[in-house]
Amino acid sequence: MDDKVKEYLEFLNEYSAFLENLIDVQNKKIESLLTHEPENIEKVIVTEQSVAIQMNKLEEERMELQKQAGFSDMTFSQIISEISDQNYKEQLKQCFNEMMKKVEQIKFLNKRAMDMVQTNLQVINLNSSMNKKNNNVVHGYTGKGKQTDIIGNMSILNSKI
Repeated sequence: MDDKVKEYLEFLNEYSAFLENLIDVQNKKIESLLTHEPENIEKVIVTEQSVAIQMNKLEEERMELQKQAGFSDMTFSQIISEISDQNYKEQLKQCFNEMMKKVEQIKFLNKRAMDMVQTNLQVINLNSSMNKKNNNVVHGYTGKGKQTDIIGNMSILNSKI
């Protein structure tokens, strides 16, 4: 059983490193949303899709290794309580705690990104509805501060310099 537990623990450390990479992807997604650069947003979405596929594979592998180690359908806490070797028990606790922190950070960053997307969509919808109400007329101001429609009053563009 110790070999299977050791293998499971090594895998969990790899999984934890993967979660760290996922945090970087989430941060890049937020940066892309802040800069409003469609090319970067598209790259991050493609990367995120790839990461999701990798995560599914890792999760399947985790479940299989967990089953092979004799911990099928057990939570991390239950697994830790079943381990008799204090060294493995402490390593599993530490790995579990690190992974939980990373998962919480990923959830936070993902929620932040989703909130940003929602806000951006609301701004787009607001601008779209305002343009429809104004019949797509862009307003400007005269030198005296009076509001005027720019379309149909393009004298500044027709002026010779």
